[in-house]
Amino acid sequence: MRGFPAEAPSSAQPTRRPQSERSGEGEQILGRSHGTRRSTRTAAADWGRDAGEVKTVTRDRDFKRVVRARMTQTGETYTAARAALEQQAPPRVATPPGPTDQTVYDVARREQERLVGRLFNDGRLAQIPAKRKNRAAVLLEVLTRFEPGRVYTEPEVNEVLLGVHQDFAYLRRELVNYHYLERAEGRYRVVTQAPTRTPIECQEIPDWEAVWLPEFLSGR
Repeated sequence: MRGFPAEAPSSAQPTRRPQSERSGEGEQILGRSHGTRRSTRTAAADWGRDAGEVKTVTRDRDFKRVVRARMTQTGETYTAARAALEQQAPPRVATPPGPTDQTVYDVARREQERLVGRLFNDGRLAQIPAKRKNRAAVLLEVLTRFEPGRVYTEPEVNEVLLGVHQDFAYLRRELVNYHYLERAEGRYRVVTQAPTRTPIECQEIPDWEAVWLPEFLSGR
């Protein structure tokens, strides 16, 4: 086994420096400053603090990238985008209300009524709203005209939608785009599971979707 090369013998005796000089050198290393006595524990704490600061800066930089990406998508200011992201929850999966969720259910239902109450007259839609949240609320109301589990031909879907608004083709496309109807080989049916929404999508979808849609899809 090879080891480190042996040092050549020397007849000169090493010169011993005063204790004060040797200890001072150690203080410079541990304390990172001249003439300051720092313990090993204190120095370790400083290194840990510095590492934490680096991690914090890294996380802040990553978060700023996310904020700027949202600004590009939504046109919001930096302050508004940051505030919205800090308040966002993880992606929401719609779940049916239970007995303890009655208050949430009632609040969502009142919002739904407020969004669509003035848009329908005798069951017909007066106009298709431009705002996405109002449009989603309208589509949820239109979805009640369809029966979960039944397969519809395109003419059958058109006939149902004509009873709501003359632009049946637009309503049909939007029902598919919002993942309320699914289409395959020219046939349609109500989706079997409520869609999973991203935090940004949740801002444009009424809470009524989360509390009502699963119950409707289950046939209850």
